[in-house]
Amino acid sequence: SMAVVGLFWKLLYDPSWGVINYALGLGNFEWLADPKMALYAVALTDIWMWSPFVMLLSLAGLSAVPKHLYEAAAIDRAGPFYTFFRITLPLVAPILMIAIIFRTMEAFKTFDLA
Repeated sequence: SMAVVGLFWKLLYDPSWGVINYALGLGNFEWLADPKMALYAVALTDIWMWSPFVMLLSLAGLSAVPKHLYEAAAIDRAGPFYTFFRITLPLVAPILMIAIIFRTMEAFKTFDLA
């Protein structure tokens, strides 16, 4: 849930013993004290939290593309760019649009992590 994700990332951003400061060698940098950096920190957390959902929808869309279309394109000696822009993207675009709509609706909600 949001509370668990918020606490987890708050621990990662902790200035004295947070993993992010240790990994980047920043010392006691306060990620959540500066308003600009806090916005980036919350945005990074939000992206981390919702990326699996978007990837799952994308993978479902990609697996739904019929294989015979790729075989026909290979027989016609179509290149990878043509195959992507003429077969893959048009068939996956509705699923990607759904993912974008879901993400946009979630982004317009108030920050639950702040």
